Amino acid sequence: MFIRLAASRAFAVSALAATLPVTARAADSAAQDVVKKMEAVYAGAKSFDGVVTINQVGTPLAGKPSSNTIVQKIKFRAPNMFQVQMSATATGANAAKAASFGRTISSDGKTLYDYSPSLKQYRKSPAPPTVSLMQLFRQLMPNPNAPGLTLTPASATGHAVYTVQIKPMAPATFPPTITAEQKARYLEQIKAAKPVQYTIDKQNYHLLKIYQPGTRSNITFDFSQQNVNAAVAPTAFAFTPPAGSKEFTPPPGMGAPGAPGGMTPAPRPR
Repeated sequence: MFIRLAASRAFAVSALAATLPVTARAADSAAQDVVKKMEAVYAGAKSFDGVVTINQVGTPLAGKPSSNTIVQKIKFRAPNMFQVQMSATATGANAAKAASFGRTISSDGKTLYDYSPSLKQYRKSPAPPTVSLMQLFRQLMPNPNAPGLTLTPASATGHAVYTVQIKPMAPATFPPTITAEQKARYLEQIKAAKPVQYTIDKQNYHLLKIYQPGTRSNITFDFSQQNVNAAVAPTAFAFTPPAGSKEFTPPPGMGAPGAPGGMTPAPRPR
C-alpha cells in the first residue's frame, strides 16, 4: 500500500460519517446509481492511460499564500502492469519541498520499482500478482452509501455532466469507545466541513473532477486524457533506474512495497 492519498479532513469526516447512524436522510438513490455506474467503468477496465492533476491553492500554513500542483501520468494494463509518474511544482511555503513529491512507481508484471528522483534511490521487489485500476483510484471514489450523497445535473466544457456531492452529516449516536473530546472535535469538523463535489461525464461515466473545499485552502483533482480499455503496449511499463541511482534496502521489519492502495499524496487542506 504505497501509492497513498493523504485524505483531507473532508474525506476523513465523510468516511467516518458513513460508519455511523445519522438523523438526516439516506443517500440520494439517483446519485447512488451514477456513482455505481462510474465505479463499474474503472472496476471493469482492462487497460487505462490518463493524467490526474492535483491543484491546491490557499493559505494552509500560518496564513501564508501558497499553491501546489502535482501531475500524475498513469498507465495500467491487467493483470498487474502499471506505471505512475509524478512531478510537482509549488509556490510559497512548499516551493522548496516540491521536488520531493516527484516519484515513479512501475510494474512490468515481474518487477516492481519505486523510484525517488530527489533521493536518487529506488526500491525493487516482485510485482504483485494482480492489481486493478480501482486499487489505484480507490481512495478517490465516493462511497455510494454515504449519507448526504446528492445529485445535481450540470454542464461543463460544452457537454452534459453529473455533479455528485457528499456533505458530512452529524451522527445520531456515537460508539462508546469515542471520548467526549473526540465527539466534540468530530462535531466541530462536521459543522465546518463543506461538500466534496464530483463531476462525472453523463455519456461515459468517467470521473472528470473532484473539488474538495477547505477552510483555508481548496484542492481540485482534474482527470484528463483518459483512455479506458485502449491499447497499452507492455513496453510502456518498462523501467530502468537512472544512472547514478542506488537501490534502497529497507531495514528488517519494514517490508517491501505491495499492491497500490490509492492515489499519490496530496497536500492536506485546512
